[in-house]
Amino acid sequence: MVGYVREAPGPESGDSVFAQTERIRRWVQHHGYQLVAMCQDSRTADAEREGYRALLGILTAAQADLVALARLDALSADKIDQEIMLADLRHRGAAVAVTEDNEVDAIAEPPGDAARRLVRDVLRKRDAYQRSVAEVDKAPELTVELIPHVPGPPSGTAEAS
Repeated sequence: MVGYVREAPGPESGDSVFAQTERIRRWVQHHGYQLVAMCQDSRTADAEREGYRALLGILTAAQADLVALARLDALSADKIDQEIMLADLRHRGAAVAVTEDNEVDAIAEPPGDAARRLVRDVLRKRDAYQRSVAEVDKAPELTVELIPHVPGPPSGTAEAS
């Protein structure tokens, strides 16, 4: 498994990266998983998210199949952004765990939060639509035979046989 931590935007709005990392390490040890990497982003890395990109690279390389978060706001403070990121992680084949007991319900299927259910429903429907139109993009090769135009007699004239 791989852990992901991100320093919160404000000093009062969450745990330090160190505290999040320690909670993940204790959670991993308690549940008997193997931590292969800990990816982190600082509060100034909103645009780059190098740590998150590293996490995606680890998943793409099939080096982990579980992502542990200390809290969901490590992904984003916004629930919609969180759900988009969770859907992407799951699409990449990763399960997601959160160490904060009061947030376990938020990652459950179905989630207890009505807003999260709505966002997941929209994302599922978007994925279904994209799969259905992907078949159109993979249209079979067609052989088209061009038939030369043979001019006929001018209109209004009778042709003798």
